[in-house]
Amino acid sequence: MKLIAIIFITHSISAIWKITFFYSYGIFDYFYNNNQLKTKLMFTKQNLLASLAGFLVMFLLGYAIWGFATEDFFAAHTLKNFMKETPDMLFIALGNLIGAFALSSIYGKWARGVHSAKEGFQLGIWVGVFTGFGMGLLNYGVSGLMDLTGYIAEGVIEIIFYGIIGAVIAMVYKATAKKSD
Repeated sequence: MKLIAIIFITHSISAIWKITFFYSYGIFDYFYNNNQLKTKLMFTKQNLLASLAGFLVMFLLGYAIWGFATEDFFAAHTLKNFMKETPDMLFIALGNLIGAFALSSIYGKWARGVHSAKEGFQLGIWVGVFTGFGMGLLNYGVSGLMDLTGYIAEGVIEIIFYGIIGAVIAMVYKATAKKSD
């Protein structure tokens, strides 16, 4: 039991470090220009608009998927229910806003100026694979929240969910990109 706890804590710290590094790299773009080290914050109009669109889709689509469409399915596959009677919408919205900003910032690095719904969907797929199957199967291995069917369904849903959000973010980037002559 001690070994499992140590492995879980080590993996959790490793995952947090990787996410923090990946997120911070998406936020801060260090580049060398004219022999000066400059820090470019990713608070551009393009990134903020894409974050706002991503937030709206993430919040509304997430509510439609997990609040309505799959509620009965996941209730049947939940082994231990730790959900609040009334969700705290402020923190759900704040989490979605931070998540959309992180995805938008990462997409800005991923796309490298080539913006299309396909590129955004591809990024979203990888995020969905990471959160849905990577973290989902890890949670299945260490907790008793859901059965395996629930985690597999969650993985598939998250791939589609984040794919759609990535495509929306990419379309906003494309619509707000500077036109070249």
